[in-house]
Amino acid sequence: MSEIFSEAKSRALRINSMIRQEINSLITDKTSIIIIFIIPLILICVLGFSTPRTDKFATTVWIIDEDNTSSSTQFIKSMQNITLDDGLMMGDIAPPMQVYKSGDIAPIEPKFGEKNASGIVSKKLANKTLSTKYLDAYIIIPKGYHDAIIENSSAMLIIYYDAIDFQKRFVVEGLIQIGLTQIQLNDMIFERDIFYFPESRPGNLLELNILDMAAPFFIPLMLFFSMQLITTQSIVGDIPLKRMLNTSLRRGEAVTGKLISYTIVGIIQIILTMILLKIFNVTMHCLWIDLFLVLLFNSIAGISMGIFISSISKTRLQASQLFLLTFFIMIVLQYFVRKPALLAFNVLEQGNIAYANLAFRGMILWNPKVRPHVFNTLLIAVVFYFLSVIYIKFIKKEFI
Repeated sequence: MSEIFSEAKSRALRINSMIRQEINSLITDKTSIIIIFIIPLILICVLGFSTPRTDKFATTVWIIDEDNTSSSTQFIKSMQNITLDDGLMMGDIAPPMQVYKSGDIAPIEPKFGEKNASGIVSKKLANKTLSTKYLDAYIIIPKGYHDAIIENSSAMLIIYYDAIDFQKRFVVEGLIQIGLTQIQLNDMIFERDIFYFPESRPGNLLELNILDMAAPFFIPLMLFFSMQLITTQSIVGDIPLKRMLNTSLRRGEAVTGKLISYTIVGIIQIILTMILLKIFNVTMHCLWIDLFLVLLFNSIAGISMGIFISSISKTRLQASQLFLLTFFIMIVLQYFVRKPALLAFNVLEQGNIAYANLAFRGMILWNPKVRPHVFNTLLIAVVFYFLSVIYIKFIKKEFI
């Protein structure tokens, strides 16, 4: 038994020594400091000080009501009220979002030779119109919406965005999120155990900053991207690591040391990010610890994936190429392929949904609509950690 404790103590001391050396190396590396801290700080400040251009809010949303109940009717009215708020109708500024419901006559793409065209809002027509400039998104209120609201105080909506125009998608997604938050307030639907009343936002869209609208997409992406980018260079070509492996340090311990070292740096990055979010009054209707943990798991997943890429790469250039390829594939899967089985293992998608459900909808970490995304993110981190340990221990021969 004493030998086991002695071995565990020796292993802990070796890992601790490596962690100190790795953090010291990161602190003295100006490029790493710029990528992890300076660039994210600049981007957050740029978005935080930027207000949306009102001429970019000319978005159109159709709502297909398959439930036809008082609850679905109230939902439609609440979404339409976003464009009718007195604070938005200022001078010649157009309403930010034009909402049409089932049965309404809405503008559609005219045929060749026609100047204008219109059609009756329906699911079939929405599928055809979504790829044109006349429709940016459509929402389906499925049958059973009213019963779900009454029984569960929550219900599922189906939302389709136009993925062709990324800028319009960004704007309309933010506006729909605002509408859903307003509906949550009006209907007293709070999907959490600790009640945080969402503020009535926005009183005036001109007072919003772009960071508030972009946060669910931008914050998890930024943290994941920066940590993964740094860690893709953490093992490949690491001459000091090769020298350390000539001592008593084991390869599995090296991966663990790398993971812990970058996680510590990631924690500092997340804390600074959340402080900036608070300074810019970004919506956070949740416990800080819940949001912190979601962002932490998101960063750890990026770190473990980056270490794996670094482990299987033979050169730094190859590691950079694999990083870009992996990141590109994740973006394509998230915004174009949209297969549920694949999205469950896409860290960007899981982080996006978890952040939105916490910060915008006021849920708690263990809410059934948040917990699966947290679990999937952790599962991805664990899988890539063990893949790295297995590869570096049994397959990888050299680090140079």
